[in-house]
Amino acid sequence: MKIALVLSLMVSALVAAPMAMAWAVPPSDAQTARLMEVLGFKAAIDRIFDGYFTRHPKYSRYTPAQKACVRGLLQPVLQADQRRAMAASIGDQRHVQYVLRFAATPAGRKFFAHARQTLLDSVPAALHSDPGLDTFFESLSPSEQKQVLAYLDSPAAEALGKATPFAAPSATAKQWLRLQSLSRCGVEMVQL
Repeated sequence: MKIALVLSLMVSALVAAPMAMAWAVPPSDAQTARLMEVLGFKAAIDRIFDGYFTRHPKYSRYTPAQKACVRGLLQPVLQADQRRAMAASIGDQRHVQYVLRFAATPAGRKFFAHARQTLLDSVPAALHSDPGLDTFFESLSPSEQKQVLAYLDSPAAEALGKATPFAAPSATAKQWLRLQSLSRCGVEMVQL
């Protein structure tokens, strides 16, 4: 009897586990794009592109029109790859929906405005703590502080903390970009 019960529970668990995972619907491309905008990744990526095209020695000899052409080819491909990577690493649209709902609240708007600015101002040593966080938190009302703390304790914030939007383009995309930069822009694209 005990063996039958244990076997029954094991079979139930094996059947239920894939079903539970199937209930997690990945975020849509539009949801992920909106999330990345709320988090400030779009503005940060734009700033990275600006720096890349002004500092990379190879691009310094290209005309503004050639730089704009290459950027116009490269940026949409990289942004699509980044959205796919972010969606895959978050894995569940409910987390994205929760973050976007929180971002629409007064506390969320303040929280993500601070996060976006911190991201834009960030330096490579991103492991350092944010010295402005205490000042930011003190600027919130008690109600907003509770909302921020509730958000930070949520599974959505945990999933977002583990997520990464950065992904390298596929070999096929790299080849397409190289060919397009030569044929449409008249320049050789720097190795990605």
